[in-house]
Amino acid sequence: MKYFVCVFVCCAVLFAQEKPQTLAEALGYDSDAKVVILNADDFGMCHAENLGTQKVLEAGIVSSATMMMPCPWVLEAVEYVKKNNMKNIGVHVALTSEWKRYRWAPVSRSPWGGKSSLVDEKGYMWPGTLDVEAYADVEDVKAEVRAQLKKALDLGVDLSHFDSHMGSLYGVASFRVELLAAAYAYSYEFGLPFRMPFIEGMEPLREKGFAVLDDLVIGAGQEPKDPKGRKQYFVDLLKNLSPGVTEIYIHPAVNGEELSRITGSAKTRQLDIEIFCDPELKQVIADENIKVIDFTSLRKWQREQMNWNPSFKAEDVYDEYVAILKEIFHGEKFQRSAKLKNLHNVCKCE
Repeated sequence: MKYFVCVFVCCAVLFAQEKPQTLAEALGYDSDAKVVILNADDFGMCHAENLGTQKVLEAGIVSSATMMMPCPWVLEAVEYVKKNNMKNIGVHVALTSEWKRYRWAPVSRSPWGGKSSLVDEKGYMWPGTLDVEAYADVEDVKAEVRAQLKKALDLGVDLSHFDSHMGSLYGVASFRVELLAAAYAYSYEFGLPFRMPFIEGMEPLREKGFAVLDDLVIGAGQEPKDPKGRKQYFVDLLKNLSPGVTEIYIHPAVNGEELSRITGSAKTRQLDIEIFCDPELKQVIADENIKVIDFTSLRKWQREQMNWNPSFKAEDVYDEYVAILKEIFHGEKFQRSAKLKNLHNVCKCE
């Protein structure tokens, strides 16, 4: 009997040791802690989006935002960030320009100054993620990612992280790993976390010191469109969070003539403002003992893990990351993952 108990205890210890550590645990939280980053995407996309993002940030529920550097209204967003000395702002790297009547071009080069694989026949960024994966040359992608990050830094923004507008840097539609490798290479160079959820097989990236999220959730997308149903979606989402660090992202914007001329999601973007300024949602977060953080703690952790310094260069690690990601992307467990399916949904989200 004593032998059986000993074996059982030893097996339990081994199992506990083999269980992957969550990012939340790595940051110092308990194993059952529910930690969330609430991010407002598309900051700087237009004036209406700027107003909406400011409202939710000032309400104190949304903890982070990411700016779209190619867009005309990004300077207004930068002005707000600098005026308020904000540290919780990242870059929403855009390789797509999805709206019919309101579009933008690359930061890295003028579309009218020569041929570019990043633009369509009209000189604007491709309208969809599949177009980027099909036509964009990786060297042009690298130049654009770097240019967008550098532009934000040169304008005086103390960046906390960066992510991918419509998921065009994930490369998951065609398993084009060199796009994601570029994202991680610049995450290395700039010492900035890149938004990506942990999927089984991605242990090598965490071992490299990258602050890979435990989960990533679309903030309802286009549905539900009714106020009560949309609010309940977020309440249920928060109540059912898994332990670890989860990012939930939304698209808050003030509905009006400007926004309605740009996008068909104007009403749901307005609803996101109302929901994330509602004290009831803050109470749900408190009742569920959810810890709300931003990417500054992830940036600090990642830089410590890597012993980061400004001399790091993306090209020194890019080929190595391509090789690592080929192994990950071609793994059966990775391709069957529910989180991978969620990333496909991210790529469709406008």
